[in-house]
Amino acid sequence: MSLALMAPLQAEAKETPVVDALKSMEDNLAALSGKSVSLHLSNGHTVSGKVAEVGAQHVRIAEISGKEYFDALVRIDSIVALEVRARGG
Repeated sequence: MSLALMAPLQAEAKETPVVDALKSMEDNLAALSGKSVSLHLSNGHTVSGKVAEVGAQHVRIAEISGKEYFDALVRIDSIVALEVRARGG
């Protein structure tokens, strides 16, 4: 009778999007590419969807909440807050 030793299975660590206060808004958005975010704008509106592309002055948000077939182009300098789910639960 042979006994095989097996390494315990480790749960895969899920990548958690994290915002970094030491980085620019552009760099934070680029790091969140493909993730769902909410952008709070200086005019009081909020745009929620997935970060599709980040340029020097604009970010393209795809799959806008409530308008999944639409995209939005948002000026980065009009973003006053970036909201992203950082923890499960």
